[in-house]
Amino acid sequence: MKFIHFTILVIIHIESVILSTKSQIQPRSVIKVYYEPLCPTTIRFFKNSLKKFYNRINEFQPYVKQILFYPGGKTRYYLNSNSISFKCLHGNLECIGNKFHACAMKLLTLDVYKSYIFCYMKNIFSKKFSRDTYAVTKNCSNTLNFDYNLIEKCVKNNGDKLLLEILKERDTLPKRIFYVPWVTINDHFNLTRLRKIEKDMTGYICSSDNTKTLPICKNIK
Repeated sequence: MKFIHFTILVIIHIESVILSTKSQIQPRSVIKVYYEPLCPTTIRFFKNSLKKFYNRINEFQPYVKQILFYPGGKTRYYLNSNSISFKCLHGNLECIGNKFHACAMKLLTLDVYKSYIFCYMKNIFSKKFSRDTYAVTKNCSNTLNFDYNLIEKCVKNNGDKLLLEILKERDTLPKRIFYVPWVTINDHFNLTRLRKIEKDMTGYICSSDNTKTLPICKNIK
């Protein structure tokens, strides 16, 4: 029994070391955020922790290569003959939001697409827009100077197809998404890390041994 107990402890220690190594921010790391556009925890994350980090992402070079966003984190899809249907976490309004985001990802430049998402998250729950993806996207298009009609046309004609492509890519992840926002670093996910990132992404990235010497991290405890 003592030998078995010792073996279990060794295995736990090895797994802990491996996890710790994977959790370190390596040079040119890629961060991916899987989300749902009408999820309160997602919106809170985008408006606070993620926004604070993203605004200063250039200061994390050369460790953070880029950050990518993927709508439809927990959305399910169903294929029947020539039809595609979706079941979204917060109902059909969220499915519409996912399609808008999928079209924005396809049609806008990367920087404008990301700015659109932050604009969307900032406004979608406001009294003025009240979860109306059409209205909030039109408002963001005026602010960011992109063609709203082009996005709306895409949603109508290609929204299902583009969202399905994103979800199929999502399904290649080594671990099934059970919570949003879902954040991976170099395609690796860890729940304990996610909790820290949700609270303070900048602080978490700065806690890595590899990034502590960056100027932005020197005054962060």
